[in-house]
Amino acid sequence: MAFECPALMYAVSAWASSHLALRDEKFRADSLRHRGHALAQLQKSMKQSELSTEMCLAVTMVLCSMESISEATDA
Repeated sequence: MAFECPALMYAVSAWASSHLALRDEKFRADSLRHRGHALAQLQKSMKQSELSTEMCLAVTMVLCSMESISEATDA
């Protein structure tokens, strides 16, 4: 599913790198970059009505989950 939806792919990449940043700070920049790509792709897809409501929800849920993980790395 993520390979068919760039926004979801970037959101999952952001989530994974946020998780890795809990152990190694070098992943923090990757996480932020992937999050930016995910948000940009989600915005583009929503403007052009390219994604189903369910796919938009999936992307949003992954990004919300990532935010809860990244709160632990924010100082």
